[in-house]
Amino acid sequence: MNLTKKSLVQGMKDFKKQLNFDSLMVADSALYTQKNLQLLTDIKWLSRVPVRIKAAHKLVQETDGSDFTTSQIKGYRYQELSKT
Repeated sequence: MNLTKKSLVQGMKDFKKQLNFDSLMVADSALYTQKNLQLLTDIKWLSRVPVRIKAAHKLVQETDGSDFTTSQIKGYRYQELSKT
């Protein structure tokens, strides 16, 4: 499926209508645009924030690796951050 950034959110919404259970949509960083964020208010979603976003770039530069949590998946670590 070749979805453009513009139609990605609509595709997610259409797919969500077909689900009969609570779900979390996962997408790559192409999802992360100002317009898409405004359209995604009724969908639970997870995406990587592109480092071209100034706030994300700053967090990457300021984050100390010792703050990461070791994942249950070997070789992976993560840090959960929230900004409003």
